[in-house]
Order: sequence, then C-alpha cells, then structure tokens
Amino acid sequence: MFRLIFVVFQGDSKSEQAGHAHESQPVIAWPLRVLALFSTIGGVIGIEALYIRQFNPEESLPSLAWWQQLALPFLHAPWAVAFGLFAAVLGFGAAYTLYFNATMDPLPLKCVGLSRALRNRFYLDEVYQATVIRLHEFLATMAAAFDRWIISGLLVRGTHGTTEFIGRTLRLFQTGNLQSYALMFTLGVALLLALTFLFGR
Repeated sequence: MFRLIFVVFQGDSKSEQAGHAHESQPVIAWPLRVLALFSTIGGVIGIEALYIRQFNPEESLPSLAWWQQLALPFLHAPWAVAFGLFAAVLGFGAAYTLYFNATMDPLPLKCVGLSRALRNRFYLDEVYQATVIRLHEFLATMAAAFDRWIISGLLVRGTHGTTEFIGRTLRLFQTGNLQSYALMFTLGVALLLALTFLFGR
C-alpha cells in the first residue's frame, strides 16, 4: 500500500493521463471523508463493546479506556503484534527506499528475480497447473476408466449380456413341441444314469 501511495502521490506524473488527474468532486470526496472519520473513531472507542451491548446485553466486556484497548493486543498476543508491526515497518521502509520520488519502477533493476516472480504472480498458476490440475485430471481419467470398464462394462453390460445369453439359450429349449420335451427328458435321464454309473462306484 505504501508503494502505491508513493507511486501515485509522490514525484512527477508517470504518464500524460496522470498529469491531467484531479481531485474527485465534493459529492464523492466528502462521503469518503466522513466514512474515514467514523472508521477511525469506531476503531479507537472499541466498537466491539458497543456491538455486544447492543445485540447481547447479557454478555459484557470490561469497560476500558481507549489507550487500554489499544494495549490489549500487546497483552494477549505480543509475538503476533510484534511480527505484524515489524512487517508493516519493513514494508514501509522498502517502499520508501524503492519508490519515494522515483521516476520509474526500480524493482526490475535492483531485484531482478523478485521482479520477475512478481510479474509472473510467483508462478502460482504454473505450480497449480503442474500439481493440483494434473492430479485432478489423472484421478478423473482413472475414475472414467473404472466407470467405463468395471461399472458400465463388467457389472452393467456383463450382467445384462450374461442374462441375455442365458435367456436366448434357454429359449431354444422352449419350443412348445411335446416330442422335443420327451426327447430332452429321455436324454437327461440317460445322462444322469451314465454319470451315476461312471462316478457312483
């Protein structure tokens, strides 16, 4: 954010269009100023206590002065606050060093690798494409093959084909002719007698 502030508001205009820029009309600027004022006041007075008092009267926060409320984060999570403030100061210092009154972007000259990584969005799209998308496509291909060959092929079509084959085979024996039934009955009895004679000993 400090980089944007320095690039936009410090130094000479970076383009011809920026040279002709002007402040917004009062109808736009004043509502923004009012919102900024009340946002600052709400942060200082501790708007959380007002919300709890308004929407949950049974629960109440201890009444603290504004300077005590500002000190609460340092008491509850000092390491998190320290690292957050350090990151903010470091960002401000880096933005000031690189972009204060700069006529052109100095990052490609001073930090070539970082500038290239920023231009390529830290290669997150490429990493995502090479890992998550490739894994997703592999799993989708495996699932499609399993569905095609196992579910649809073996279970569905296999069961259907086996049932149809057995039905067509049995239909050959259902001729409606009494002589055919008598012949099949005689052949069945002869087969049983032969099996009994061969394996019954």
